[in-house]
Amino acid sequence: MSATGHAARMAATYSTGAFARTVAAGGNPGLMNLGFADDPRRPGSTARRQRRLAELVLAAIGPAPGQALLDVGCGKGGMANLIGRLAPRARVMGVNIDRHQLAIARRRQVPGVGFTTGDAERLPFATAAFDTAYAVEVLSHIGDKKTLFSELARVLRPGGRLVLAVITLTRPYRAFGVDECTHLVRVADLFSERPEDIPTLAEVHDLLATGGLRISGTRDLTASVFRPRHDAFARMRRWACHRNPLARAAFAAAVALRWRLRAREFATFLMVNTEMDPGLFYEYHLLTGEAAKEEDVS
Repeated sequence: MSATGHAARMAATYSTGAFARTVAAGGNPGLMNLGFADDPRRPGSTARRQRRLAELVLAAIGPAPGQALLDVGCGKGGMANLIGRLAPRARVMGVNIDRHQLAIARRRQVPGVGFTTGDAERLPFATAAFDTAYAVEVLSHIGDKKTLFSELARVLRPGGRLVLAVITLTRPYRAFGVDECTHLVRVADLFSERPEDIPTLAEVHDLLATGGLRISGTRDLTASVFRPRHDAFARMRRWACHRNPLARAAFAAAVALRWRLRAREFATFLMVNTEMDPGLFYEYHLLTGEAAKEEDVS
């Protein structure tokens, strides 16, 4: 798919139309991550889980005064603007392929934060321009990951920090059965992804090494990301499909008023996301790493 076609599909999914509202339903303005629950048995609201995941990423970044930070695939600018508020002396640049999302990001833009249109596989920045680069749930949208990591290594200063929040498959896509692949395609299509573009953790490590980057830490967040989200969606699905017509009507009214969505659209979204156990397919990891230092290169 061309960059233009990919941008149009991303806009339809995350920025414009009813499905964009479905993807963002109940969430934090600007934050579009899957969310993290400190206690998976009590997932709390989508907005709270999204904020907690952002806090984990922020702690891994550790922004310092004067640092130049790059937000790759910044979406609607939630993380970039959060850093701008909490670490006002750091400088943050968000890059995204979808101008519609960037328009939303700019409406909430805070001092010290900037946004620009660009392709993650051809970053529009000078070599060694950033102290830190981070990407949250971006990898599954990128076809040529080897080029992405080479670009990240290029724009990072020697020894620069890398933080990745990544969705990975429990095993290579080709190893899943026919029914499992059908489910993976259905879920991935909701988010303008292809399941064959979602790597395993081992593949991420190999790609990073090939690109000149190395991992210094890996934190498995799977249990606190996918199970709470699945359970919260399952509860909403039960209301959407309730036997009592009055309960279904109340659900439809609440969805229409709060998120401006048709109940049937939202019910389909919930069904696809809960029809199979996500633990069979997905893992979620917070990776920290760095670009090669000058002495390593020489």
